[in-house]
Amino acid sequence: MPAPTNKEILRVLESNVTRSLPDGTFEVALVLGGTVSAGAYTAGFLDKLIEALDAWYVAKTNDDDVPDHDVKIRVAAGASGGGVCAAILARALAFGFPHISPASSEVEWDRNPFYKTWVQELDIAGFVETNDIAAGQPLKSLFNDRAIGQATKAAAAFQGGPLPAGWLTRPYVDSPFRVIVTLTNLTGVPYEIDFGHLGRQS
Repeated sequence: MPAPTNKEILRVLESNVTRSLPDGTFEVALVLGGTVSAGAYTAGFLDKLIEALDAWYVAKTNDDDVPDHDVKIRVAAGASGGGVCAAILARALAFGFPHISPASSEVEWDRNPFYKTWVQELDIAGFVETNDIAAGQPLKSLFNDRAIGQATKAAAAFQGGPLPAGWLTRPYVDSPFRVIVTLTNLTGVPYEIDFGHLGRQS
């Protein structure tokens, strides 16, 4: 698939951006950090954010005594692990799913897309497996990247249950909801290590 042109990117980013929202509505943009453990932390935050906003809007539907302002999450942007979280969020927002707590069961772990990706799928054990090494072929990566491919497929195929309170969509998510992720492909960084009497290796 060819990369989008600058014109195509601007068209998506600028569409409805200047649309005004009703008074008493707070616009939210999520800028998500990455770097492995920070990505896992971000995933936990997003899980709790959805749980809290779902509970708040269900309470509003029931006319409970809760704040009556509104929230619209309009965009989620991230790099690296933050980009992974933004992509999972976009998929997860379409479904209901159990949220993680210390009392959660293994069944609930498996049905939460954030936990499943960051704890079950992206475990270090998968990265150090050797089933990606082919005889006579050069190594493509220091770590086995098959775990990432499997986690990506699982997250993209995620299907949870119905949304709370018979919602067709979550009322606090803007339409369109934008996801912006960055990806960098590196072809390698030249380096040199002097091993002394063993000679110079590069």
